[in-house]
Amino acid sequence: MVVTMEESTTPEQRAEFEQRKREVNALRAELNRLHTEKEEAYKQLKVLSNSRKSFHGQLSKLRDERDTLTAQVRAQKGEREKLNAAVREKATEKSEVQKKQQAMQGDRPPRVNPGPLRSLIRRLEQQLETEVMAFSKEKALRKKVKELQAQYKEAEKLGEMYREANTAAADFSQAKRQAEESHSHVQSLAEQSQGKHEQLSKLYDQLKELRKQEKPLADKYLQL
Repeated sequence: MVVTMEESTTPEQRAEFEQRKREVNALRAELNRLHTEKEEAYKQLKVLSNSRKSFHGQLSKLRDERDTLTAQVRAQKGEREKLNAAVREKATEKSEVQKKQQAMQGDRPPRVNPGPLRSLIRRLEQQLETEVMAFSKEKALRKKVKELQAQYKEAEKLGEMYREANTAAADFSQAKRQAEESHSHVQSLAEQSQGKHEQLSKLYDQLKELRKQEKPLADKYLQL
């Protein structure tokens, strides 16, 4: 005669077995749930970790770019100061030359082109050398040549002063233009450097937020 399990056990034993079976199933389900939560926490931690690494890379790149721009700004400021000093120097030179020019010009008539004067002097000198003339005429002609030579020397001096004034004005204009260009370049570099600094600040804030999100997930992962 074959005796089945149901026949060999009491109702109390069967009830306890079912209870133990339900408890095992519940524990298995809880383990599966915890494993799923741990896997999900791990995935989230990995995403945050990768994001953090990416942020660190961006931070390093931006920091290098900002530092390079800052160094360029510092160097350009030094160059700008040199150019500004040159502008002041050229302005002083220009002012001094203009004063000399005004003092030399004085009440004299407008500047005469020395070229025609030189041609006239040569023509008169040639006339004195090649023509026979009365003593009075020769004397008057020599006096005229002497006066023209004095005018020629004066015109040459004034011409040289005008050329010096023009050179001083041109040098001043060039120095001023270079200083203005340098100033614009400094401003542009400074704006770029400030932009990089602002980007760095935003990235730092985002990185702090990532770390805040990462901590509770890491604690949870270790507890699971």
